[in-house]
Amino acid sequence: MSIGQGLRMLPGRPYLTTRGGIRSAGWFWAASGLSLLGYTTLFVVLHLHSLGWAPSQVLQQIDAYWQFFYGAIFSENRVTASPRSALAAQHPLLLLLAFAILALGYLLSLVVIRALPATHRPGLRTLVALAAAFGVPLLLLPNLLSGDVYSYISFGRVATLHGGNPFIDPPNRFPFDPYLRWVDWGHVPSVYGPTWLYLSVLLTVLVESTWSHVVTYVLVYKLLALLLHLLNGALIWSILWHWR
Repeated sequence: MSIGQGLRMLPGRPYLTTRGGIRSAGWFWAASGLSLLGYTTLFVVLHLHSLGWAPSQVLQQIDAYWQFFYGAIFSENRVTASPRSALAAQHPLLLLLAFAILALGYLLSLVVIRALPATHRPGLRTLVALAAAFGVPLLLLPNLLSGDVYSYISFGRVATLHGGNPFIDPPNRFPFDPYLRWVDWGHVPSVYGPTWLYLSVLLTVLVESTWSHVVTYVLVYKLLALLLHLLNGALIWSILWHWR
């Protein structure tokens, strides 16, 4: 039995109805709104330095890069991504709440989509648009729970600016690089394949030709991750469509 046949055999009600018996896709949008609320909650939790909830060492100072954005919303107006965020350890219940809201939104979306008739189910454009909307709060987060992105940045700089080979030359071989202080594993060369290195080189050229700044690097890598996430979603849709 194919995967597509297995998916069709999953139990599900024909469709959800309102009290008047009208088919309603409103539940799907409610679930989508709940998911967006979860992402926004995660966004807020990681920005609560202005309320004294987040330890100050999580938020690192830079020169006025975030001033406009944070000056309009938060009292801390100059923060950037931290190599290792201690917030997850300091406030686990808040993060669990944000993740719980996200999980509930996902589950409700699956139930509602399964219950709707085929003619009322959201199409690829709708799902990609929603995924893009959900990714915006994460794109704007200045906090990172992993410092791996700084290694990616360094590998791109090693190949592009220093004429080195990231597969042989670790970032700390170039101690004069101002971005080395952000790298947790400065003594480790790249363990990623050439395709990812080519992308890192491309992003390095883009950033260095526009605005060379650590936050610019982080933002373009986040944007790349979001675009690849949307592309993967479209790819999964295409694969499942052929398995129907």
